[in-house]
Amino acid sequence: MRDASSENINSGNVIQRIPWIDNAKALGIIAVFYGHIVLKIFVTYAIPTAGLQYRLIYSFHIPLFFLLSGYLVKETQHRNLFMFMKNKFMTRIVPFFFFNILAMPFFFIIGTISNQSIDFSQVVQRSLYLLAGSPIFNGVTWFLACLFSVEVINYFLYPVLRKSRIVLCMTIVLFYIMGWGLSYKEAIINQYITIPDYWYIHEAPVAYSFYLLGNLIATFPIFHEKVNLYLNGLLLILTAVCVLATFNLNNVHPSVLLAIGQYGSFLLFPLTAIAGSLCIISASRLMPSFSFMSFLGRNTLSLMGLNFIFVYFTNFSCIYYSMKIFSDNHFSVLMHCAFLTCITLLLCVPLVILLKRYLPFMIGYRKDKDN
Repeated sequence: MRDASSENINSGNVIQRIPWIDNAKALGIIAVFYGHIVLKIFVTYAIPTAGLQYRLIYSFHIPLFFLLSGYLVKETQHRNLFMFMKNKFMTRIVPFFFFNILAMPFFFIIGTISNQSIDFSQVVQRSLYLLAGSPIFNGVTWFLACLFSVEVINYFLYPVLRKSRIVLCMTIVLFYIMGWGLSYKEAIINQYITIPDYWYIHEAPVAYSFYLLGNLIATFPIFHEKVNLYLNGLLLILTAVCVLATFNLNNVHPSVLLAIGQYGSFLLFPLTAIAGSLCIISASRLMPSFSFMSFLGRNTLSLMGLNFIFVYFTNFSCIYYSMKIFSDNHFSVLMHCAFLTCITLLLCVPLVILLKRYLPFMIGYRKDKDN
């Protein structure tokens, strides 16, 4: 989800962004903020309409980000392993640690509010989990840890997979089966052998299948040509209908949760996730390029890292007071969550600007000659 990943490098030093990629990433991060708010409403007040919207958002929003990352993957076989790992350390690991350390003070604040005694040894012990890729202070950053594992896998496999669409398709299916099977049989497997989930390696196979799907989609000319309003409009309608018709059929409680390997139905999960991702992509290609959407699309990593402030600290209070204004029907819940999503995103804007200006290397911005 590195912001620079949605750029095409042309001749010389001219860098041209792909507008619909920025739109898609912007819609994705809006879905992340919206999803965390509607989840809080559902968990706190047990409103069925909020629960339904929560299931809808979570059925595709994270697969979308892995798919977009795969769409933008560049050939890596020309880069030696040291340079590759150096790049991923600076653009994945450093932001992962930074946003978790940034969230650490909130750990004390929450502990104080809940009257829990927290000593220094607890903080040290929890901090050690970060070395294993466990986002103990900022759970939202699990995506960075998993994406790092996915990209390491891809480094070794991509030179072979890029040569054949057939091999690529077979690998997508294989990794999905492996990942889904690992999650489904995890309880049984752990009776005989314990496989530590370092850097979300358990969830990486399924994530990698979406990553490769994005790479496969990138090979089709339709996504590089001028937007066809009728074709993209038809795809938008069909995928939207598919998502709405299938997301609630997946018998998984309370919803799909990629971070813990909770996928539900073997067939319905990928069907809804792919349809939802294509729906967002179609909408993004039809949308004009707005400066605010472009800003969100360029800064998804920072926005996701900062979302912890609202997830752990302010969402509950905002929802508590705003519940007095909104009712519990679908439209009211939609307006409620959209209102709070807009506010929280706008509050993040000055923080993102400050981070980019004074700590760019901490949030994945760097000048990499090998990119």
